[in-house]
Amino acid sequence: MKKEIIFCWLASFTLILAACNNNPKKEPQSNPQPTSPAEDSTETETNDSVFSRELIDTFNTVAFPGVTSKAGNIDWTRFRMTNTWSIDTLNYRPFRPAKDFYKVYGPYLKYSPDSSMFIDIDSYNIDIEKDKNGHSTATDMGPDFEVSLVNTRSHSKARLLFFGPGSTIADAYWLNDDELILIGVHDQGDSTGKTAAAWKYNLSEKTFYLYELHDKNAVQQIMGSWRKERLKGLGFH
Repeated sequence: MKKEIIFCWLASFTLILAACNNNPKKEPQSNPQPTSPAEDSTETETNDSVFSRELIDTFNTVAFPGVTSKAGNIDWTRFRMTNTWSIDTLNYRPFRPAKDFYKVYGPYLKYSPDSSMFIDIDSYNIDIEKDKNGHSTATDMGPDFEVSLVNTRSHSKARLLFFGPGSTIADAYWLNDDELILIGVHDQGDSTGKTAAAWKYNLSEKTFYLYELHDKNAVQQIMGSWRKERLKGLGFH
């Protein structure tokens, strides 16, 4: 009887040992590495929402170097894109300038690199007259403000932007033959007040991109000293 009990115990022990050896040993899993805040951040701004470093360098060294250095530097890194919109087509009409148009407004026109287009910021908004001694005097026409785009090959003109009181364009620059930028002040007529603004327009895409900065000092620079620097030599009434 004892031999049978011992035999049964040895048989059960052998079966348990075999079962344990047949189960593969699992390797302990390593703890996953924590994601760094930079990798997991959802607050990183897209390239389209701010000015690129290349564009900012263009503003400071090529586009507006004289104005920004004398009228006060503006922190372009703080501008943020607030709106974008497309237009089906610009309404071009025949361009028939006055006889003395280029003599009076020529120094202030902004030509594209290939000279096929120019931006006219001033002729609608400022009346410039020259006296017999060649001295220029200027009178603000206000309160509305218009920016025109002129095609020198087709001799046609289109309204690019039009504002009521409060908004203005102080300067413009062609980034290339297909893209331009306008610097000014935007007044939406609500509680946000005036903002420093930049309108970038792409001719092929027919699309505007509006960048704004809520900064009273920047607004005053653009409306005051920036505009005066660009139009220096004009005696305003």
